[in-house]
Formats: sequence, structure tokens, C-alpha cells
Amino acid sequence: ALIQVDGKAAGFTPAVLDGVAAGPHRVSVTLDGFKPWSQDVMVTPDDRVLLDVSLEASDEVAAAARTLQSAQDAPASVSLVPNREIQAFGATTVIDALRGERGVYPTDDGSYPSVGVRGFAPFGQYGNRMLIQIDGHTVNDDWIGSSFLGLDLMSDLDAVERLEFVRGPGSTLYGTGAFFGVINLVTPDQAPRHPVTAGLSGASDGTFRGRAHGGAAFSEDSGIWLSAGGTYVQPGRYESPLLGVADDIGDISSGTTMGRLWWEDLTLAWYFNERDKGIATAAFDTVFGDKRHRLADRRAFAEARYEPELTETVQLLTRAYYDHSSYEGHLPSEDGASGLLTETFHGEWVGAEARVRYRPVQSFGTTVGVDYQYHVKNQATGSSEYGESYLDEDHPFQAVSAVALLDWEPTSWFSADGGLRFDGSWIENLKRSSEAAETRFIYSLSPRLALLFHPLEGGTIKLMGGRAFRAPSIYELTYSDGGATQIASPDLEPETIWTGELELSYRLPFDLLATVAVYLNHIENLIEQTDVPGQDLLHYANEPEPTWTVGAEVELSRELARGWMLTAQYGFQRTRVSDLADGAQLANSPAHLFGLKLVAPILRPSLLLGTRLLVESGRRDKNGETTDATAVLDLMLSGSVSAAHLEYTLGVRNLSGTKVELPVGDDVRDARFPGPGRTFFADLSFYW
Repeated sequence: ALIQVDGKAAGFTPAVLDGVAAGPHRVSVTLDGFKPWSQDVMVTPDDRVLLDVSLEASDEVAAAARTLQSAQDAPASVSLVPNREIQAFGATTVIDALRGERGVYPTDDGSYPSVGVRGFAPFGQYGNRMLIQIDGHTVNDDWIGSSFLGLDLMSDLDAVERLEFVRGPGSTLYGTGAFFGVINLVTPDQAPRHPVTAGLSGASDGTFRGRAHGGAAFSEDSGIWLSAGGTYVQPGRYESPLLGVADDIGDISSGTTMGRLWWEDLTLAWYFNERDKGIATAAFDTVFGDKRHRLADRRAFAEARYEPELTETVQLLTRAYYDHSSYEGHLPSEDGASGLLTETFHGEWVGAEARVRYRPVQSFGTTVGVDYQYHVKNQATGSSEYGESYLDEDHPFQAVSAVALLDWEPTSWFSADGGLRFDGSWIENLKRSSEAAETRFIYSLSPRLALLFHPLEGGTIKLMGGRAFRAPSIYELTYSDGGATQIASPDLEPETIWTGELELSYRLPFDLLATVAVYLNHIENLIEQTDVPGQDLLHYANEPEPTWTVGAEVELSRELARGWMLTAQYGFQRTRVSDLADGAQLANSPAHLFGLKLVAPILRPSLLLGTRLLVESGRRDKNGETTDATAVLDLMLSGSVSAAHLEYTLGVRNLSGTKVELPVGDDVRDARFPGPGRTFFADLSFYW
């Protein structure tokens, strides 16, 4: 941990600081992921002051209410994954970092990985019911609404301070897309402890990474932080039960750069990521084993924030931003007549937001705000190598929202948090099946209410309810490959979810936190990828019957501190269409999830042992068959060698080589995609 004396760096713990002048001083100790500690001391001549400091793990979260607050006081079900846990388990993607969290399970169709939440991971929609943010800036694209969570988001997580996972509807805060939850990646907002950190990693599956990040403080309230990295995954072998074996296929390359520059109340931030991936599954009726089948994605934004405190009771929060999203796919057509198909998407949009937070007294506060976006370009094209066009859609759109939030804490044992948000969007040139092209207006109201009780010291009861919506994406409304495999679905209506949840948590001895949660979801107009009746084609359609989910979760956890960490959780959910008793079961929806994560010191801080066990019941695939239940065990060794300025993680994932099969949709001819097998990996970081 960093030691500062009177605001100036003086060393790292443990330390003996000589040469400190006699007199009063302010000593501070800080470490990423822990609450800062400080104390005033008096140094007398020819004497020493002994300080025994115990840092408390920080549980602050921003995504639950768009303001920093304790996870126990947040009006939502929240899980935090700090950087020290990311390093202990060698996680390099958000999907890997979230493995073992309550209600979360990975899924992958060979093109884009994503996560399912509490029983939902529909085919062909690329996780577009989960909102992904970097420091509160949404990074889902504006064509499909994809929740980039793998190398399509970031080449490495080393520079991220923590992940915030907020379960439940988030439309009151964030609008469309925050259907099942929000994942927020938090990056440093101050100069790092080490001016420069660089790292290398490799894995037995042919993955290689390089990265560097660092920064500097210009003054007490100004500085800069920068990060850059890249990943390359070598091509390998893909074995298809239906199509055979393809060798030397499926390589991936990705690169990320991001940073932040701040001065007092002004912050400038930027982000760029690019991923190019070879596809091995022959998705969308392409030629199996053809190395020309590739997908390239780019996502970028630049943002300026100005967040001054106007008075002791009023704070202004404003931001203006520019976003870019693009995609290029090369698909070798199996019919041979079209040759190599090329599909592109290009999205550009600008936006501005202003919020005013007013807190006249400590027990009451309100926030009101407006947000406007203009999606200047939203263009998708598709053509054969012979110049024949089968897709040419351009649908600029505008989106506006207004939100009002209230929080009230009349006593120390009770607080209430509520809000209401209006969202509206105008989509240009949208032709519905029974009408001429027109501008379509889609709108929604999203309320939420959370009641928090603290009946005992260390105990919290959260009673939460709310509504979220997801407008159909431009892709779902308009995409057609000329009738080869898919047609447009212009008549889709927004889907909505009402959810209620009761969560009880209690702080036990030895820093253990016990949590029990029960929840109920009711979804109307669920959008699904399905077959066109009587035709061998795909399209999207609203499910006419409601979809219900009931579930329960229990968890026992201890934050990683003094080398120890424990999380043991079990979740059960039942999701059915029409009614919970005997309705149709959803595909890709495991009923039971169990996770165990343990970190124990062998020789702290030089050597820590980490283990992670993930157990999952079977999932139904598109053929109505159920995959086998799986148990996957990971083992890791991690630590730091301060004399060498080195941090390391070594380990093996899926130690027993358990066969994992992930159900996939009708765009892939196989019914299942293989999950990762046994993989050895090593990661080294050096700091200066």
C-alpha cells in the first residue's frame, strides 16, 4: 500500500520512514480496492511513531444509482469484482471475471461470446439485454445492441480497477437495453501508484497478450492515465459433429487503447477497441473450413465531462460525447453463385446529457436530468463479390430521455429510493409490412422503487421492484440477407419486464457476508429469433405469451483482504413461457448454478493459492435435448515480488478437461459449440 506524508509519497508498506521532521504530520495509506486510511500524528525529536494500519475493503458502487455509494446501501442487487480478484484468477475478459458470480453463466456461438443472467441467454441476439459501460459510458453498439464482453470489448482487464455488476432492470437510469442488468467497468480516476506497468501473458490455447498502462499527477486535482494493449489467438482445429473437421482456423486479433485526462471538475476520456476474428462454425450457411469467413468489429468513443459543485447542496453533472461503431463481415456463400459476401455496418452518433443533483439536507436528495442523442449514421450494406446488392439500409434516429430520482433516509434504519424515466426515439425510413416507409416513434416509461431496512447492525433488507424495456434493435427490425437465411422483422414491438426482488444480507464474524435473494420476473413481448412459419428462414418475432421467471440465490462471501477470499453461491431459477407450472422451457437456460471461489495465502504477498469451481446443470438446446451437467475446476498461483517489481499469475483452467457444450441458435448448423478445454496460462506484470 502507498504511504503518503502530508500528501507526498513516502514509500510502500511495510516501511520505516526516516528523516521525517519533528512536528505534526498527516499520514495516509492507500491501496486500490480498499478504503483510504489517514491519521494525524505528532513526531517528537529522537523518537518513533508506530502505526499499525488495517485497511477495509471498499464496496463502493456507481452503476446502481449513478452516484458512489456502499453496495449494502445501493438500491439494487450488486456484486463487485475488484482488480485484486481479477489478478488472483488471471481473468482477461469480463466473461471470465464474472464466472462464479450469482446468476451468471457464459455462452458463446463461435462468433460472439456473452453471458446469460438468471436463466436468459436467447439465441441470435448477442447479449443485447445487458448494458455494458466503461465509467458510466454505454458501449453497446447501436445496430444490434450487442453487449461486448470478450476481446470485442477489451484486449485485457489489467488496467480496470473493478467490475460492477448490477442485477435487475436498469432502464430508470439508463434507458433501453438495461433489461437484465448493467455491467460497469471502472478505470482509474487518479494517478496510479506506479507510473508505468507493463505485462505479457500466454496460454496453451495459443493466446498471447501484451499491455502497458500508467499515468502521472500534474497537481493534487489534475493528472493523466493511459492504457494500451493487444491480444493474438492462433488458429486451431474445429470439430463439427455435422460438418467434419477444419484445421488452421479461428484466429483472433484485438487491440485496445483508452485513457483519461482530468483537471479539477473537467474530465476528458477516450476509448477504442478493434477485434478481427476468423469464424469456424460456418454460421449463416457459409462454406465450412473457409478461412475467408471473418468478422471485424470496431468501437470507439470520446467524452467530456464537467461536474462542478455549484453550492454545498447543488451539483451539476454534464457530459458531451461522440461514439463510433462499425462492423465488417466476409461470408463465403455455400451456394457458390454469390461467392464471397461482404456485409458492413457503420454507426456514428453524438449526444449530450445534463443532470442536477440537489441535496438540501443529508436525509433527502433528488436528481433530475435530460439526455439527447442523434444517431447521424446507422447504415448497413450487403453485396456479393460480383457486385450484386442484397442489403442497403440506413436509419438515422434520435433519442431523448428525461429522468427524476428521489432518495429519502428519514431514519438510520430505513431509506427509500425511487425514480421515473421517459424514453422516446424516432427511427427514420422504417418501412413496416403494411405501410410505406415512415418515421417510427417508440417510447416507454420506466419506474423503479427500492425500500432498504437496517433492522440490525450489519444487516440489510432490500425490497426492490421496477420496469425495464428494450426497443427492438435496428438489426432485428431491418436485417435481411436477401432471403438466403433471414428476412427483416419490421413489425416488432418493444419488450418489457416487470421484476420484484427481496434480498437479505447480514455481516457475520470473520468479515463474512451472507446473502439470500428471491426474485420474480414477468416479460411481455419477448423478442426471439425463430423460423418463419412454413419456410426455411429466420426472423425475429414477439412471443405472444408472457414469460415468467422465479428464482432464489444464496451466497456466503468474504472480500479479498490479507490474502484471504471466499465466495460460495448457489442459484436456482425456473423460466417458463405462459405459466410457471407447465409452460414451455426456454433454451440455453440452466436451472441450477453453483460457484466456489477461494484465495488463501501460502506466503503473503509472494504466493497466494486460488481455486474456482463452477457447477452447472444441463441446458436445453435448439433440438430439445439437454446438455450434460458440468463441473469445471480452475487452479491458480499468484503473488508479487516487490524486489523485482513483479506481479504474476500462473494457473490452469478446466483442470480435469471437462467437456463443455454451449447451445447455439439456428444460424449455426450444429446444435452446440464447444467450451474451452484444459488451458494452462501465465501472466507477468512489471512496474516502475
